[in-house]
Amino acid sequence: MTQSAFIVLGMHRSGTSALTRSLEAFGLEQANDLLEANEFNRQGYFEARPVVELNDELLERQARHWADPKPFDLPGTATVSDWAGQAAKVLRTLFALKRSPLVKDPRISRTLPVWTEAFATLGHTGKLVILCRNPLSVAASLYRRDGMGFAHALDLWFAYMMEAVRLSREHDRALVHYETLVADPQGALERLGSALGLAIDGKAGDAAGAIVSADQHHRSDADRLFDHPTAGDHIKRLYAVLSEDGLGDEAAIETLWQDWLDLWEHRGTDRSAGSDLHLSLPDHHASEARSSMARGDVAGAVAACRRALEGGEHLARIQLLAGQTFAGAGLVDEAELAWDAARRQST
Repeated sequence: MTQSAFIVLGMHRSGTSALTRSLEAFGLEQANDLLEANEFNRQGYFEARPVVELNDELLERQARHWADPKPFDLPGTATVSDWAGQAAKVLRTLFALKRSPLVKDPRISRTLPVWTEAFATLGHTGKLVILCRNPLSVAASLYRRDGMGFAHALDLWFAYMMEAVRLSREHDRALVHYETLVADPQGALERLGSALGLAIDGKAGDAAGAIVSADQHHRSDADRLFDHPTAGDHIKRLYAVLSEDGLGDEAAIETLWQDWLDLWEHRGTDRSAGSDLHLSLPDHHASEARSSMARGDVAGAVAACRRALEGGEHLARIQLLAGQTFAGAGLVDEAELAWDAARRQST
């Protein structure tokens, strides 16, 4: 018998972590090997490390990055199937013996076909929960965490939400707004359950409501968005469609998608070209490694260093950081190799 796998989609800093944790009230089961909590998500991210790493690798192979807002189309069916094969191996390990898997990583909003195909090979039908948060709130959160400019963050919100909505059309899905979830957690979860054929346990539902209520980050009202000078017309139109018509107005979504493609052409940007951010990925991963080590996440620091080395093996500064990180993790052989490479590149 085919079982269901549940996938949470939505933009980074949208409250997807709180939503994912609250969905446990339906008896859904989290993966093993979740990312650790930190100062930006004190309750935890509820993202499986191997899922995040595979998504990052997929994007990097396409010369992209999680923070690249350009329209992103996965390559042909054969390539999707190749990645889905790798994803299925990851899921089989993460969800061994679990009947109702629940997976979350905002990047899946852009790589969804890989994960739905992977679950299908394991006998699971994908059911999707899309979380929409006011883009001004998302932009404010990204500015505080990453120093990201508002215009960049708003375009990124549009890209994630647009691709999540378009890629999910052939699947069972439900949309929930972060603001509604915070204002009425129990009611929002009950409506989600009804849409996805899930029954909520009363006591678990109360606990889930407490989780969401505790997650109240900076919030912005819709009126501020529609008057905001930095928010482009495409941002306002998509948020209005998702607020007024939910997932029902496919014609409006397709019009917005075509306008989004035209916008990038008018900006003089080659959408098929790699992201400029791809050039700085080694340093980005090096920064992740330093942050992980600072908070005591040695495994995360090692993984980030290995990703940094994939594109920065010729950089002495990356090799030096890798040597220090590997030594701190007790990986003596890898540390020696990194230090030797750093010495060669410094001479």
